[in-house]
Amino acid sequence: MCVISKASGGAFMFGILLGWSAPAASQIIERHEDDFYFWITNSQFTWIVAMMPLGAVFSCVLSGIIRNIIGTRFTFLLFGIPILIGLTLLTIPLNPGMLIAGRFLCGISIGCYSYIVPIYVGEIASNKIRGRLLSLFQVCLNFGILFIYILGHFTTYRVFNIVCGILSIFYSFGCLVLPESPPFLIRKQRELDADYSLKILRGKSFNTYEEIQMLKRQHQEFLNQKKTITEIFKTKTTLKAFFIIMLQFTFLQMTGINAVLFFSTIIFNEAKINLEPGIASIIVASVLVCATFLSVTFVDRFGRKFLLISSNILMFFGLCGIGTYFTLKDEGNNIDALTWLPGFQVEWAQ
Repeated sequence: MCVISKASGGAFMFGILLGWSAPAASQIIERHEDDFYFWITNSQFTWIVAMMPLGAVFSCVLSGIIRNIIGTRFTFLLFGIPILIGLTLLTIPLNPGMLIAGRFLCGISIGCYSYIVPIYVGEIASNKIRGRLLSLFQVCLNFGILFIYILGHFTTYRVFNIVCGILSIFYSFGCLVLPESPPFLIRKQRELDADYSLKILRGKSFNTYEEIQMLKRQHQEFLNQKKTITEIFKTKTTLKAFFIIMLQFTFLQMTGINAVLFFSTIIFNEAKINLEPGIASIIVASVLVCATFLSVTFVDRFGRKFLLISSNILMFFGLCGIGTYFTLKDEGNNIDALTWLPGFQVEWAQ
């Protein structure tokens, strides 16, 4: 469990950088004179925010290829370099271009963490607890968002970036003590190393023979059934699974969840709610963490399909409420009695 927690630190860093823009917005746009020698417009800030997911697009596939060559530990260490350089640029920017470059470099590392961490956890976890441990990725991610919201609200821009940089260093070098993935070692024909890694993961008294043989059989079956991408997508079952997954991720992004997380302080500031935007964002992140724990608890009892349908219904009403509020506001209606609505609906939609 300790190993899984260390590996899931990548998800925590992912959450930190996912939520970075919300506390940074108030510091960069509204109080830029404290830490900056240049002006940032709303349009420029939007580009700064967008650079992280763009960087992640380029690195997620590349990190998988690199991992298959050098292994998980050194891949984490290698991709710790861009995030450290990126956070340095974000901490001491001389112009908007440095902020854009910094976010892009951070995105390169985040693309690696989001792709490699779930694979690594899935490979080292035992069959009985693999499902629950994989859900730890989302839990750590949401804790990262909550952490940066709190840190960003109560400290200055430079301080919370320095803290993020220190955490990234600890995580990158901490990954060197992680045991290598046994399936990776079997693929590299390093059976003795795989045996040693399993003893670290399962305990010194654990009889690794059966699991080693199973991993070898799985690897041999993979080699015997190896197919090209074209051959894989010729089967109906693969196509069906592919389209279901793509639709789920597409609709997830179309709900605007990342837009809310990226710009939560700006949204609450525009909504003129009774709470400070930073405090309201912290409440949203807290609800997000609680909702994740509830979903992990209920997934085995009610199933994934029920949770997906029920959460989509809740998001529908939440987003409709937010849209209605801002429509009334833009049309010049008196909405003083509804200032509580945006915060409530955003939390509801989470």
